[in-house]
Amino acid sequence: MNHEEGNYRIPVHELRSLFQNRVSLISVRPGSKQMAQKWSVQADGSYPDANTNDKQLAAMGIAVRLGNKDHNIISIDLDGSADDEFEADSLIKSFIELNPIAEKTLISKGSRGANIWFRLMHTCPPLQKLEHEGVAVGEFRSDGGLTIIQGLHANKVDHYRFLKKTPVEEIGLDQLVWLDGRSMDQVLKTEVYTRILELKKYRTLEEKNRNIDGGRSCEDGITKDPLKETPRLQDCDPEMIKEVENLVGKYKCIKPKTSNSQQVSLIRELKWLLHQHGLNASWEWQTDVHKLWFDKSAPYLDSTMPEQDYLIVFVDKWSRLRRKNQENEEVWNRAKNKEAPALLLKTPPKLQDTAKLCREWAAEIQDDGLFNLGGQQVEMVVPGVNNQVGGYRYLHILKELKVIELVEKGIAHVKTNRWRYLLDD
Repeated sequence: MNHEEGNYRIPVHELRSLFQNRVSLISVRPGSKQMAQKWSVQADGSYPDANTNDKQLAAMGIAVRLGNKDHNIISIDLDGSADDEFEADSLIKSFIELNPIAEKTLISKGSRGANIWFRLMHTCPPLQKLEHEGVAVGEFRSDGGLTIIQGLHANKVDHYRFLKKTPVEEIGLDQLVWLDGRSMDQVLKTEVYTRILELKKYRTLEEKNRNIDGGRSCEDGITKDPLKETPRLQDCDPEMIKEVENLVGKYKCIKPKTSNSQQVSLIRELKWLLHQHGLNASWEWQTDVHKLWFDKSAPYLDSTMPEQDYLIVFVDKWSRLRRKNQENEEVWNRAKNKEAPALLLKTPPKLQDTAKLCREWAAEIQDDGLFNLGGQQVEMVVPGVNNQVGGYRYLHILKELKVIELVEKGIAHVKTNRWRYLLDD
């Protein structure tokens, strides 16, 4: 540890005390945003333990894991807009003026802006972007997220530090006010999950915010038209029924203790299927599909666990999981309207678009330009790329042009190739 970094760091036991010793700390590789350990929900549904080795944490960067499973810790990240239409420091000042309790809680800073920390006294809404006057100015960090709080920033210049080193305050979202004067519980998209009345309803609190499967939406993220809900499975068109049956057959349990991972894979595929058909899943459709899966999987399920409990787990996963390829499409939506790299301005449009996708992925990950991408992902989002082989072909051309380099070759059916983006523009 250099002397400058030592001026910003505090002992790990003191850091834990700022969260009343109820916090999940994760080690981060110094000078990066790359975690040094598993920290998110794994493909098999398991949830890794936080790092309890304070000696190891003291030598690394430190992130705080957030959300319902991690002591209800959240952070409100305010970093302004990229074009400085809303300057970060001004937003932070305005937020604190509107919320005096923010002056009493922990505030940390990385390169720009700041994170204002709280512990919620109720269920945490999901992680989501925060907008002001239609401009993304920050992020509500919660379930599935984390925030780095100590160590060297990925820009290799700044160090994470504390603007206000006081214990986190415990609050309800209705106690906070957003920049436009609305209560934070009205601003955030929240979901309710209940077993009441034999699971007859599962719905969002605000119907205007429903876009469960990342379906038809404008480029600014606002839904154009409400998607039509699916009827009962038996009332769907024969093609969809056959597709659902094929997916259920593919992801039914064929051995014990695999229900978690099989449900995860099935839900991602089902959401992708609905997206292709331009539909939202109704409660009735979900229960019908689950019944089909449960009946086919029953010989390998825990006989002491009722069918409705399996349904509860299924619906809970449905609310939290992204559909297949959703993240890749979100990255493409940010990339497609940007200028292509200067090196490729005279090349075919599909090659330029593939390069823009790679550049955006590299910026998204912020891990020394490293990102994972396969030909099938390119095919799914880049217009005019008609098959997986074509997608790989464009990636290979970019490799030959030294726009990207292959860092690690993927293993079939396990992971995609890992690349590094090489250009500065």
